[in-house]
Amino acid sequence: MDKMSDEIIRKNIKKAAERISLDEGRSEKLFSEILERTEERRKVMSISRGKKLALAMAAVLAVGSITAIASGRVATLTLGTNLEDSYVNLADMEREAGKVLGEEPDCAETLGGEFKFDRGFVTGTDMADENGVDMGSFPEAIFDYRREGNEGENLSLLSLSVSNPPESLREQWTAEGVNDEKTEEIYGDVTLYLSEDKYLFLPPDETPTEEEKALEKAGELCISYGTDEREVHIFKSASWEKDGLRYLLSTYAEDTDLTELSDMAKEIINN
Repeated sequence: MDKMSDEIIRKNIKKAAERISLDEGRSEKLFSEILERTEERRKVMSISRGKKLALAMAAVLAVGSITAIASGRVATLTLGTNLEDSYVNLADMEREAGKVLGEEPDCAETLGGEFKFDRGFVTGTDMADENGVDMGSFPEAIFDYRREGNEGENLSLLSLSVSNPPESLREQWTAEGVNDEKTEEIYGDVTLYLSEDKYLFLPPDETPTEEEKALEKAGELCISYGTDEREVHIFKSASWEKDGLRYLLSTYAEDTDLTELSDMAKEIINN
């Protein structure tokens, strides 16, 4: 996925600040404050979701409106959550998720006999083009599962995302063949798409090597930012659609393979 760099975010804040007469020093201070307040969120969610998570455009636009024309193609998806706004009761999470998604999604209290629902978030995913221009948003619900005893370990996290993307984005994914290289598995009337992707996580100020850039361009490596140190992990996922909702079950857990992930996806579908 194309990344939205912190420099683009800084530029958008500067543009917005100019519209409401904030001097450069104040806009830079605002940028620093936003980074500081969202650092933990960006790091935690990048590990659990497997995507570069820049600051939500909503945070940028909070200082003023930016008028621009979007290119028509979504290049960046940005999901932001407040770690304090979580649901620890599954029934409450299902109910709140149903309000924003249009119907209560499939989920489970436990998965694979060892992962247990830990907490959930009801949020939205912001869309932006290659230039960071806002293209709207769509609702999303995140269900986090952990093994008992692994409460503080993000790499043992199992995450279920349920969203309702707009038809235009679904059509873009189809046109771009996002599922072409994934393994298909038919389960009843549902098609599961299974995949493994190699991710390189870098600190915000570190630059990937030329070899790593070439691997990213070839689609063999995904580069993300926001960690304290350089890390390489394998992102495993199972995705499917059911009743108009898009599901993505994913993990970085080294001891969970695609077969196990497929079995857990089927548990969710059966609920």
